[in-house]
Amino acid sequence: MKKFTLLYVDDEESNLIIFKDTFRRKFNIFTAISAKEGMKILDNNQIDLVLSDQRMPEMTGVEFLQYSLEKYPEPNRILITGYTDQDAIENAINKASIFQYIQKPWNENNLLKVIESALRLYHLGQENKKQREELIKEKEKAEENEKKLKEAQSLASIGSWVLDLSTNQVVWSEELYKMYGFDPAFPPPVLTKNLNLFTPESWELLSTSIAKTVETGISYKIELKTVRKDGSNGWMWAHGEAVIDSAGKTIGLRGTTQDITDRKIAEKELINAKEKAEESDQLKTAFLQNISHEIKTPLNGILGFSSILNKPNLTDAKKRHYINIIQNSGNQLMRIIDDILEISKLGTKQVKIIENEVCLNDLLLELFSIFDIKAKENKIPLYLKKELPDNESTIFSDETKLNKILSNLLENALKFTNEGFIEFGYQLKNTELEIYVKDTGIGIKKENQETIFIKFSQEEKELSKNVGGLGLGLSIAKENAELLGGKITLQSEKGKGSTFIVTIPCKPVNSEMIKNISNNDKGKITEKQDKYTILIVEDEEVNCLYLEILLEGFELNLKTLHAKHGKEAVEICKENSEIDFVLMDMKMPIMNGFEATKLIKKFRPDLSIIAQTAYSTKEEKEQAFSAGCDDFISKPISKETLYGIMNIYLITKH
Repeated sequence: MKKFTLLYVDDEESNLIIFKDTFRRKFNIFTAISAKEGMKILDNNQIDLVLSDQRMPEMTGVEFLQYSLEKYPEPNRILITGYTDQDAIENAINKASIFQYIQKPWNENNLLKVIESALRLYHLGQENKKQREELIKEKEKAEENEKKLKEAQSLASIGSWVLDLSTNQVVWSEELYKMYGFDPAFPPPVLTKNLNLFTPESWELLSTSIAKTVETGISYKIELKTVRKDGSNGWMWAHGEAVIDSAGKTIGLRGTTQDITDRKIAEKELINAKEKAEESDQLKTAFLQNISHEIKTPLNGILGFSSILNKPNLTDAKKRHYINIIQNSGNQLMRIIDDILEISKLGTKQVKIIENEVCLNDLLLELFSIFDIKAKENKIPLYLKKELPDNESTIFSDETKLNKILSNLLENALKFTNEGFIEFGYQLKNTELEIYVKDTGIGIKKENQETIFIKFSQEEKELSKNVGGLGLGLSIAKENAELLGGKITLQSEKGKGSTFIVTIPCKPVNSEMIKNISNNDKGKITEKQDKYTILIVEDEEVNCLYLEILLEGFELNLKTLHAKHGKEAVEICKENSEIDFVLMDMKMPIMNGFEATKLIKKFRPDLSIIAQTAYSTKEEKEQAFSAGCDDFISKPISKETLYGIMNIYLITKH
């Protein structure tokens, strides 16, 4: 079989190289970097197909194809363009008689199909020319040519049609039946709105175009959105022209229709890619502006106060103050640099996990000690919930990664919580650990709950200007969680706070860890009867942690619950009939210990409630006993005192 010869003209040399490398095994290929060079090749060689880029400096692709058409009308022509330039495409069809246009970036398989289709039509044209010259009119030859033409039309997804205006009946080619999803065995349809071939908008456009062609005789070229028989949508490029009788009257229309669904999909994908690229550029621009601000702010403090230290007659107090500012600014700058380095390392996908024994309780306690200071500065209470004792909370994991995840989530909660509280802790669910950070801050809109994990993204741009940050914290947390084999999920409502849940595989050091934990149903005690449940009612988290540590030192099977104020204590006691012992702080917000004790004693009169307070006046003791407290313990509470009280009201009693 003849090896066809192609000419491709493009002013970008890289495009020529790619094209030649892709198709040189199938075709003989000439390439030209300008229209002038392309014409020289046409003058000196037998070319079967001409392809041209549209955007070129000396002469556009349409102009070149039109010019070459005048001298060499036989080869088919294909226009390749990186833009959806409708005017250029129509000019190419009308003036340069192009076979088809291809959208950049082209797909090898799709372009090959179009080239083969164009060459097949060209080949058919050459054969028909030869047949005409030799006056061969055998029927078999004509039928074979018709078959090949249909094949070529099928490859190019082109169908033909004729409309009889007297009956409104339309005759389709076989290819058109396939394109619309109808069986060719059916009789020709009547073109009415009830045929449901097009969307309402496209039907209106087609009807208007047909009416205008009938009235004026001017042909139309339009894009139509179709409705296939299976209900799916497609796109057609339709061309129609008037059929005029001997008296000059328009009696019908005829034309061609090409399925351009793939091209429309490619255009949409191109637009989406462009929008994503623009969005990415905007994020990077915002990031660069943000990082400039974030770095310059601490640098200003470092450089500015360093220069002030050189001034004479500064008091020692002022020097210490300025040095403190310089150190704080340096620490702030170090955190920014750490975040940038961290996200850069994560982006390489080469970060390794180093698993060691990690006591989750110790890790959370360390974080609490750091962030509780920050929370107090913001006048926001910080609470810690530990579900397991120390020996059961020791797991195999990467402590550094866990620390980074939770530090970023706590930093985020502190930034966007102005009132209410922040709470963090963990739960064991089946073979997974759910570590959570909950806040009562500004919350996040549902449509933004995924985008906030994207690098450099922040939901509230204006608010973020006030609180600062690079928009990397949540992205760092998410990627580190995934490195640990886990994930981060978010539960949030705008204006009502957020809960970030880090779910990671639980790899216990103590093999009895999972066996000894119930299914986290806090309303049920499935352990042996000698397990005691103690409720600590305390608004100050540090005091609560201190009591929990004291209780862990006793050789007793204990489970502790925590209430932040009296109202919550009442609710917990109502829901948990297994509570055996209550340590009740007296001075708390929302509801104090005296009121809470009175309410609890009404429905749990036998429950031991021990008052704990920093004040131990005679009047306060009497007030506690009057409220229903069984005993009184003064702060600071020693281990011995606490054990003595528990021995009387808990161990001996049970």
